[in-house]
Amino acid sequence: MPKIEIDGVGVVEVGEDFNNMTNRQKQDFVNRVSRERKNVETKNKRKDDSDGYLANLARTGLGQGVLLGFGDEMEAGLTTGFGLLGDYDKKVANVRGQLRDFADENPMTALAAEIGGGLVTGGYGGVKAAGSALGKKLLQKAGTTGLAAGVGATEGAIAGAGAGEGL
Repeated sequence: MPKIEIDGVGVVEVGEDFNNMTNRQKQDFVNRVSRERKNVETKNKRKDDSDGYLANLARTGLGQGVLLGFGDEMEAGLTTGFGLLGDYDKKVANVRGQLRDFADENPMTALAAEIGGGLVTGGYGGVKAAGSALGKKLLQKAGTTGLAAGVGATEGAIAGAGAGEGL
């Protein structure tokens, strides 16, 4: 089987049909191999930096659930002094990568943790809203369903903003 050397990757075995490809196809193949290698290296680096299963479970449940998707920003901010003591952007990208890796490797657990954390926030918000003067008026006018819809819509909007990356 023929072998080619790719800068930054090393020697790679290719199929017999590689020699029959056009130069453009060969370059696309080399670019894809190089990109995949970089993705693997980045993921492996995150695994080395990762705090493990329980830390990522807490990061998902608390950070993405209870904090409505703002946990990655909060963790990066606290560990870098909000950019004064370290590279905030690099840290938030690393945390987001660890969250993605955890969700890819444990999809049901990550979903359950995020929903569970969100329910804590939603339940607390609903109780607090129902006890307020505005909440009592809303309960009289729209009932519990209307109050729950209002709380849910508000928290959904906040969580949507928290789950977004960038502006």
